Amino acid sequence: MPKFMLYIPYLNFEESHINKATSSIPLGFRDAGYESHIIVGVMESKNYKKLGINVHETGNSDIKYLVQRGDRLRLIPRLRNFMDFNEFAKVYKILIREKPDIFMAYNNSILTGFIVLAYRIRFNRHKAHPILKLDSDGSEFVNMVSFRKSLFEISSSSLSIVFDRIIVESSCGLRAFSNIPVFGKKLITVPNSISHEYMEDSVEMERKKNIITVSRIAKEKNIEMLIETFAAIAMKFPDWNLEIIGPITDEQYYGSLKNLVKKYGMEKRILFTGAVNTDQLRDKYSTSSIFCLFSLNEGFPIARLEAIASGMYVISTGAGCASDSLKYGIHIVPDNNIEIAAEEISNGIRSIENHEYIFERKKMLSYKELALKIIDEVNND
Repeated sequence: MPKFMLYIPYLNFEESHINKATSSIPLGFRDAGYESHIIVGVMESKNYKKLGINVHETGNSDIKYLVQRGDRLRLIPRLRNFMDFNEFAKVYKILIREKPDIFMAYNNSILTGFIVLAYRIRFNRHKAHPILKLDSDGSEFVNMVSFRKSLFEISSSSLSIVFDRIIVESSCGLRAFSNIPVFGKKLITVPNSISHEYMEDSVEMERKKNIITVSRIAKEKNIEMLIETFAAIAMKFPDWNLEIIGPITDEQYYGSLKNLVKKYGMEKRILFTGAVNTDQLRDKYSTSSIFCLFSLNEGFPIARLEAIASGMYVISTGAGCASDSLKYGIHIVPDNNIEIAAEEISNGIRSIENHEYIFERKKMLSYKELALKIIDEVNND
């Protein structure tokens, strides 16, 4: 049986990851007939271990080694990552022992490139297919200053040598990274999806007059735009509420949002729910009416896809290549344009209250189908 292996550096894999791309990719390859493996920092999900995926842990889930989206100075975490010999040794040993036919790295760290290069040199006769999955819609690269862009293109040269395929998640990413000549024909577009079981297990319930966003509380999520937009329409629609669902990762930013809610006198109508479990989140999608995502930048926002699949009325900025989801009927608004966003939410509310909008679930490609696409690509080398 052929082997597939996904490597996600430093991930502390919790129960909340089960229905995300990080867990569903190995499941897709399992369903496509592969012996499926995953390498993470720490595996805390007991349920995932029951799904037939071989789990390998490095024991390292220290995020100081990761470059976080929105970081301005990235040299320090990159150097830490490059010098993490312990991580290198553990992942390299797993690769030597398991000899996967397809090895997918879920980041573009320098260390990952060296791990794959060392493995390819050691087993040059073993026809392994290393794949790099970029968690980016390409907007960050497009907006880089020329010096940083040049550095990125230089590092990309090594990636193009080490990896057989480089996966982008959207048409925006494909357009952006196609401008890097060394990537050439190695670029392929494979979107994320959602677990079909996750949505099929949900029960359709009565929709409430509730607007939600699902996001960690962080500045790049631009939640103040959503609060200000809701405040602008709140008097016209007194029965509607706004719920902000997700963990607080920036206490200072959270404090500023609470002050903003207080400024508008919306403490009873704008609620911070905090982190919720999988079942609770699925219920929120099934009982709420409008979903908003007003982020300034995203890779591929799974929450937006989950909202679409659950049949919600979806409004989004263009972040995370929202244009790819126009086929599902989502509504796109400009960044930080409260007037247009308020008009769009108002249109959604009227459409729902007049029973013009139908809450219809939408089916996405399964992760098995996406895995088969990747398998077909690497087999055509």
